[in-house]
Amino acid sequence: MDEPREIESSLEVDEIDEVRDQVKNLYFDDLSLELEPDEESRSEVILKSLVGHFMTHKQVFNGLLRDALGRIWNPAPGWKMQDVAKYTFIFSFTTRKEVYYILGNRPWSLCNGFLVITEMPNDGLWGSADLSITPL
Repeated sequence: MDEPREIESSLEVDEIDEVRDQVKNLYFDDLSLELEPDEESRSEVILKSLVGHFMTHKQVFNGLLRDALGRIWNPAPGWKMQDVAKYTFIFSFTTRKEVYYILGNRPWSLCNGFLVITEMPNDGLWGSADLSITPL
């Protein structure tokens, strides 16, 4: 019964040696990775995302702001709040219905400030969102 194990071990060593020989002269610069954007997924993510800027004269911690927004908006589990600049955030939701609700009831007043919020621009770049105005 010991013979098959020895054969397997020698095969594994041979395979390892073969792979080692194939990659021993391979450098990181020799590797490339090509990715193709998934436009359908991209547009779906954009449609479920908002960009917001919190205007306040007082310091507000992100955890407090997230907690307050979670209580006011009552979004489905899985929503995200990403800090991208001082008091500027990207909000991601699981459904478009949540986005409609939030946009339809803006501006949002909380934590001694106002949250100006708008749709994520079609280019997907939060920096191109116009946060200088909001409907009343």
